[in-house]
Amino acid sequence: MKWSLQLQIKAANNESLEEPDDLDKEIELLKRNRKQESVEVQKDNSILYELITINIDLLTDKVFEKVNKFNDLFMSNEIHLGINKGLSFHGAFLIINKQSAIKLLLSRLVEGDSINDFYFHFIYKGYKNNGINSFDLSKHIYFYFSHYKYSIQISSIKGQKNLEFLYHQSLTEEQQNQIADEIAKSILEEIKENVV
Repeated sequence: MKWSLQLQIKAANNESLEEPDDLDKEIELLKRNRKQESVEVQKDNSILYELITINIDLLTDKVFEKVNKFNDLFMSNEIHLGINKGLSFHGAFLIINKQSAIKLLLSRLVEGDSINDFYFHFIYKGYKNNGINSFDLSKHIYFYFSHYKYSIQISSIKGQKNLEFLYHQSLTEEQQNQIADEIAKSILEEIKENVV
């Protein structure tokens, strides 16, 4: 009661009602009141190396498996790897296979180069089954790396889809399959739209 009475007197005299340990209490409340998962690590080359060798390698296996199913429908196809918006390291690279692309990315990290983003650009030229109305199409998957999170942007049938993760979060197999399926469905939908 004494504390309550003193608080009322302070309020009546327009004095501060804060207690000396209020700041400590608020900081402690912030620590306990987590609305989302905590950031555990931040970007550096060793984190990116691990992310690429574990998560991204498995994801791109699934993506390449899906998109390669369309190869026979076109006269030719190419896959390009762009690093740092394709502006560094002499622009985008034409790659033979996914393993060579992953190897190139990892070698850049080992050499100490910074990777802020990279993308795979799938290019299909000359659709075979549409006579004189043949067409080309392309799709991409982008990987962006900021200080505390990474994001994956894909072409989907509804436009661009952006997925964000903390560096310590692994992509589940379901998420990997979903991303690969979205890209494949997008290619399929674009083929259907262009076939006369």
